[in-house]
Amino acid sequence: MDVKKRGLLSVAYAGVGMVFAAAAKFDWLSKGAAASFLSLVWLGFVLAISCTESWVKFRAPFMPRHLALDLGRTMFAALNSVEIGLCAGLWLLHFLVSSDTGDAVWRLILATLLLAVQAAWLYPKLQLTAEFALYEALKEMDDDSMSFNQKMQFGEIRHQVQIQDRPRVIYHILYVGAEFVKILTLLSFALHFLKAIPAGDGTIRKNRNLWGRWAPGSALTLHPIQIDLGLRAAALLRDNGDSIMTYSTCSLNPVENEAVVAELLRRADGALELVDCSEMLPGLVTRPGVTSWSVAWQARTAKGEARAPLQWFDQYESVPDFLQGSRIPRSMFPPADEEIRKVLPRCLRLFPTDQNTGGFFVAVLRKVRNAGLPGRHQRGLSSYEVAATASGERKPSRKAQKLAEQGIVLHNDDEKQVKMVKQTYTKLRADRWEQIKEFYGIADSFPHANLYSRSEGTSSVCLVNPSIREAILAGEHPHILDTGLRVFARVQAAGKLWFRLTEEGLEQMLPFITKRKASATTEDLVAIVSAPGNDTKQVAFGIERCSELLQESAAAVRENSGVGPMLMVLPESARNLQLPTALPVWVGDKTLTLLVDKATRDRMAHASQQ
Repeated sequence: MDVKKRGLLSVAYAGVGMVFAAAAKFDWLSKGAAASFLSLVWLGFVLAISCTESWVKFRAPFMPRHLALDLGRTMFAALNSVEIGLCAGLWLLHFLVSSDTGDAVWRLILATLLLAVQAAWLYPKLQLTAEFALYEALKEMDDDSMSFNQKMQFGEIRHQVQIQDRPRVIYHILYVGAEFVKILTLLSFALHFLKAIPAGDGTIRKNRNLWGRWAPGSALTLHPIQIDLGLRAAALLRDNGDSIMTYSTCSLNPVENEAVVAELLRRADGALELVDCSEMLPGLVTRPGVTSWSVAWQARTAKGEARAPLQWFDQYESVPDFLQGSRIPRSMFPPADEEIRKVLPRCLRLFPTDQNTGGFFVAVLRKVRNAGLPGRHQRGLSSYEVAATASGERKPSRKAQKLAEQGIVLHNDDEKQVKMVKQTYTKLRADRWEQIKEFYGIADSFPHANLYSRSEGTSSVCLVNPSIREAILAGEHPHILDTGLRVFARVQAAGKLWFRLTEEGLEQMLPFITKRKASATTEDLVAIVSAPGNDTKQVAFGIERCSELLQESAAAVRENSGVGPMLMVLPESARNLQLPTALPVWVGDKTLTLLVDKATRDRMAHASQQ
């Protein structure tokens, strides 16, 4: 393979790195995932050269020796060029995308130096060795059996052999040794991005790089990962009452420390307890865990540069809606449960200035029982992938905001692309439940403990069967994207937040709802679904065109608790027309809008015409 072809091959694979760099820069892919993937691909080519190509080429029983040698040296040249391209791709990723993984750069530097030595010094020696072996295999062949191109290539090989000495075996040994070191280096580099490492702010005395690259967002990113790792570790402990585990970080940030421990205790629901080990090492100077802290947020560019002042939030309710749940979940704040808050001082904090050490956090947890512990059946980490908008909560369009002020809400008025973000399934917040319960007058007998959402700021609330709640929400299945029955959907407009009833969850919720219900006739529903334009979009239907029954009951609902989501109840006779007896609607000052999808509207319109 000539130099030009090798160069093109290297550029092509460097382009792969450019693609991953672009994906990381625009947040389509995390920097760690991109770097880990590229390094593992590079590792695969290293293994292909050293452990596959060099061994397999002479194992084909019907392949002549000279063909095996020629194929081997061509593959060797191609794979070496691919390595150079992937190395360049990793450096492109490093320079084009901000990195907070300075320790990993030294591994990349070592792998690059090894590749440079191999490509510039050892590769030519091994290629010459292959040409000597190929010349010996071909010199006895009849020239007439070769094509013109083969004769030209053989002439070049013969010329190289005649003017140079055969390289010594030591070059091959050095190349193989460099390959093994490179394998370990690339594996270490990839694993660096695959493990959940702390932000490391406790190592500021020895880690100079940390002073320039530390950002509050590091802890926010690691917080949910550390919770999942902690739950998985707890699930693996034996259920004998004496099994313990240690959660430790080289960070001083409460978001990575006490907040994680508090969330582990909360989700374990009594299955874990925090052990007081402050007296176990009397010579060690420690400080107790903290019980109150604030959470920091700072918007940054793709290069890691601050684009807004640092913000501090003392409580979850003060976090902007677009950050709630998606970027800053409630678990990052001090626990509301006083029992959990009281035991947090049992954690140990080691400050660098107390005993000339690094900064560390240590918490010892004992597993006292299995029942109630999330993840006790799981085979892997719980999945927390859900579809959400790129900015968390979708901002209503200007048109929707204007109409909302008049009591009219447009649904799906601005379809936007969604992306996958990592979020855990969590119980519905107590204040959210109280809001929903009061708004709809839901009876106390309703099992609200089974209401879950996929994040604090998610747009949906799901009702989960108690028999599967523990296994599924704890992460028994590693790729759960959805579970439970969607019963409420979040609607925000004109600065107010509602939770509307969903079509699919209506049957489960109807027996428990005592408020926000308006009686209607079958003729009302027929008129609404037959309104012009209702076959293509949700249409606001004038209330004055409805029956007196619906007008009066809708007016009573508005007077009692204002415009917003409502339940329209029809007589049982609607079933004779294959129409539902209850439907979710939006009631404005002068309009009604069915909150059902197009398929349901079409089905009702067809049934009403029979």
